[in-house]
Amino acid sequence: MTTWIVTNRATGEVIHAYGADAPYPWDGMGFDTCNHIAEVVVPPTPPARELSKREWRLLFTDVERPLIDRFNATFETNANLTEPQRDAVRSGLEDYKAATVVNKDDPATAQVLGLYVMLGILDAARPAEILA
Repeated sequence: MTTWIVTNRATGEVIHAYGADAPYPWDGMGFDTCNHIAEVVVPPTPPARELSKREWRLLFTDVERPLIDRFNATFETNANLTEPQRDAVRSGLEDYKAATVVNKDDPATAQVLGLYVMLGILDAARPAEILA
């Protein structure tokens, strides 16, 4: 069913709205004096999947951001990481520096969040919240 907005042709004033499969006239609201226009329903804008680096950073809490910054500055000497993990972090940081946006749908984004969970920087539920 469509919602029809009835406007007075002379004044442009909205005088009525009704639901029907097709527009129909009646006394005082005939097609000769009124427009019966289908309401256009604009779907809500989905959340952004690509974020600026600042927008991405602001998804983290005031507690998480310093922990992430500290990790990123010291990961080369982090005893909890294997060399392949260090290589992955190094590569991820280079990709981040080169990127203009962070895409929530990029598998690398989820991998970084998983690493932060593994290191105790993020709670296990946070990646799902951040990527929502």
